[in-house]
Amino acid sequence: MKKILLTCIIVSILILTGCGKKEAQADPMDEYREVLSGLNLIHFSAAELSSDNTFGLRELGEYDLNIFYFWASWSDTSQSMLPNLKAYKENLPDNIRVITVCTDGEKNYRIAKQVLDGYKYTGKTLISGAKDYSTVIDKVRYLPTIIFINSEGKQVGEPIVGIVNDFDKKLDKSIKKILKENKKKENDENEENEESDEG
Repeated sequence: MKKILLTCIIVSILILTGCGKKEAQADPMDEYREVLSGLNLIHFSAAELSSDNTFGLRELGEYDLNIFYFWASWSDTSQSMLPNLKAYKENLPDNIRVITVCTDGEKNYRIAKQVLDGYKYTGKTLISGAKDYSTVIDKVRYLPTIIFINSEGKQVGEPIVGIVNDFDKKLDKSIKKILKENKKKENDENEENEESDEG
């Protein structure tokens, strides 16, 4: 009798706790995108590959939107998207800019330069830095990764991770959504300012 009672209790517990059911597993890419969301780069400071300039918040503020493309000298996969990025950035409006970040550029400066030269890629490439630059590099776990940073140094939109089919279309869609949200935010702020001026 005790065995039957014990078996009934175990079966009841298993039924109540859902044992035997497959739980929906969290997508690691969703978790990764979440880690990258909400970055605020107000203390951003980085060294550029081809100049002695320091790149910081002031430089971020020169454009409405900064597209950061993270790659590495050892990652053929992330390098393979550089030609697409090169072609794409040539058709961007004046208020949007692409910045590449070689995550191991400080240690592998020459290799990073050779890779960019090989693809005839020109533009800003960051290789090392401090403060918020280090924070971002520590959070980037997959290559390539694309994040969008506005003129105030805040991450906007949804990060893009991995090799992207229809690269141009995916970036266009993301940029349009970000600019639309930004326009709505500006309109809302203008309405609030008008209401406070009237009051």
